[in-house]
Amino acid sequence: MFKKNKLRSFITIAIIAIVSVVIIAISFLFICHWMDISRIDTMSYQSVFLTNGQVYFGKLSRAFNGDYLLRDVYYLQVKSDLQQLPEGEKGAPQLSLVKLGNELHGPTDLMIINEQYILFWENLKYDSKISQSIVEHRAR
Repeated sequence: MFKKNKLRSFITIAIIAIVSVVIIAISFLFICHWMDISRIDTMSYQSVFLTNGQVYFGKLSRAFNGDYLLRDVYYLQVKSDLQQLPEGEKGAPQLSLVKLGNELHGPTDLMIINEQYILFWENLKYDSKISQSIVEHRAR
């Protein structure tokens, strides 16, 4: 009788230990995926490419509900030349980096982006032209 109780206790403890290890492992993998710990470089800026063709730059992170948050947001704007070029000539488009917030509708400097509308995102190098332009803009 004593040996049966001891064996049951050992089996119960072993099952609890195995289940606990599995739950901890699954939780760790879920949290790492959910927070994008291994992918988002919090020290650099990211470019975010959306399904509607727009591209935004800023500091990317994950929200609790799975959406993405983009702070310190910038985007590229194409400046068109008002003067007509002679027929057959094409001028190079002039791009400028614009800080989100000065538009007519007055948005805040935070975008909440549903995950399904993101094609992909990339960490930007510290010496990329976009990163350098953002640093220069912030210094003004």
